[in-house]
Amino acid sequence: VFQGSSRPGVAGPGPVGEMSVLGAPLDDDEIEELRELFPEYTGDLPEEARYWPRSDVELFLGSGGQLRPKETARPGAETCALLSRLRLKLADDGVDGPTAEYRSLCRHLSDRQLLESMPGLAETAPVAKAAKAPSVLTSPIVLPSRKGVRAEAWTMDFWRSECGADWWNFRARSPMFEGDARGSAADRVCVDGTIEEYVDYARTLHKADPSCQADSAVAYPRVSLDGWSPFAASCRALFEACWKEFRLPGVRDLTARWVRMFASIFNMDWLEFLSRYFKIS
Repeated sequence: VFQGSSRPGVAGPGPVGEMSVLGAPLDDDEIEELRELFPEYTGDLPEEARYWPRSDVELFLGSGGQLRPKETARPGAETCALLSRLRLKLADDGVDGPTAEYRSLCRHLSDRQLLESMPGLAETAPVAKAAKAPSVLTSPIVLPSRKGVRAEAWTMDFWRSECGADWWNFRARSPMFEGDARGSAADRVCVDGTIEEYVDYARTLHKADPSCQADSAVAYPRVSLDGWSPFAASCRALFEACWKEFRLPGVRDLTARWVRMFASIFNMDWLEFLSRYFKIS
């Protein structure tokens, strides 16, 4: 599992101005028209420039790329291809705030030093750790990561390199349930992109908004990668080589046996079906 963001104990940069994020973006014709006004500038425009006011784009072009809007002039003000498309999606859908659960998370992180403390509960305790699962599981446990397996090297850089071109959809709320379609526009936000773009997006958020500031929720919206199954497609050979290493210590897992029996009845590829049980989120 690789996660899209983390929360180090340092404050991130302030929010990008919401008007520049949610205002109607400049289209290609408008950008080309502005570039024709400043033919001496031959460099590239930043991806986020289509979200700037026209006057700021003119200022950037007229200064030879030296002057930027205040909210993007800071070294920490970041963007990337997926984040730019996500901001455009928010503007198109009229979304002016995050999902209720993300707003609650921001408040929880801001109000409490101990993340595991829960309002309304007198006491909380960490889940017990165990070397292997007992024969009868009576309460949740945390099993140690297996050592010496190939999955130890499956970092974000690995997935970016091996499956960067794989296409997937990223949602503000995941998994989606039937009733979510009737929820707010913020709950239904979904953008498509590649795994390479998502890794870049995750790192952009980690750099620009590591503390999950509530006032940055619109400038740096969160969407998650959920349910991606590379082992059924581009990483099939990798799955065949190491799927047995996925077994948890002490857990008697009969999934492979039952999948093989089912697939044999219908003359299907049992490894393909088994691979779909293993997903990256």
